[in-house]
Amino acid sequence: MVSFTTLAITALATLAAARNCTPGLRYCGSTLREIATGDNYDIQIREAFLAFTGNRFASQEDENKGLFLCLPGSNGDVLVHEVCDISCRDNGNDNSDSCNLV
Repeated sequence: MVSFTTLAITALATLAAARNCTPGLRYCGSTLREIATGDNYDIQIREAFLAFTGNRFASQEDENKGLFLCLPGSNGDVLVHEVCDISCRDNGNDNSDSCNLV
């Protein structure tokens, strides 16, 4: 039987791992999903892509290859900076992600 303490510690660790993006940095769509809690970035990614493409839905592959700019404020809002042709590279914490050129 799993103890209440174990469940509480697991829940707190999950919450601590989730975070908003850092304003001014660029993030791959896949990176935003990794730092999210549940699907809280999925909606923002879709809305940003709809605005960027003029209401054309994007595939999840395109969303993951999207490079998003984190906007100022505490909400972690993003907009599409560009869509990578090949793939998007996660450059680690406190660094902007970038498009792979080859």
